[in-house]
Amino acid sequence: MDGGCGFGADALGDFDLVLCHAVLEWLAQPQQALHKLFGLIRPGGHLSLMFYNRDALIFRNLIRGNWRTACCRVRRPIIP
Repeated sequence: MDGGCGFGADALGDFDLVLCHAVLEWLAQPQQALHKLFGLIRPGGHLSLMFYNRDALIFRNLIRGNWRTACCRVRRPIIP
């Protein structure tokens, strides 16, 4: 993320809201990216994060009571 987001050092602390949606899961070093994103936010600002949850469909089926469908989709044990 060295300048890849299009903001230079002069943009530090300039934003009330920074959005990072569906990005972190593709990065080799997401912790570094988070550190840089937090640096873009001014005091009292917010960071909105969204990322892919590969188990969301399983949990949706469990909540709806579709046990058979949920169990068929499990690729690994839910409880170790």
